[in-house]
Amino acid sequence: MVSQTELIFTFSLKINTKLGGVNNALANGLPQLKGTTMIVGADTTHSGKGDDDEGCPSMAGVVATYDNRAMKYLASARLQPKNTEVSYKVPDLNIGHKTDIY
Repeated sequence: MVSQTELIFTFSLKINTKLGGVNNALANGLPQLKGTTMIVGADTTHSGKGDDDEGCPSMAGVVATYDNRAMKYLASARLQPKNTEVSYKVPDLNIGHKTDIY
């Protein structure tokens, strides 16, 4: 059973994030990041290999940092043909135009 204190703490973290706050940060930052550095990550996930449903697509996603502490991220996702490993339309994931605020 979750205590009321734990529940309030969890909601506070979520509300802070939704309002643009940062819940965690490294005390000294990342010394390797100098100036404006963007960290980008991408991944693709698929339905199970034993899945016979040919209509079940793969999901591709991209995230990118947009603050100088590398703690805030923009994200985008899209569907692509089943079992397509490489995100062949990465520009369509629209991370680039969202980073104008960086």
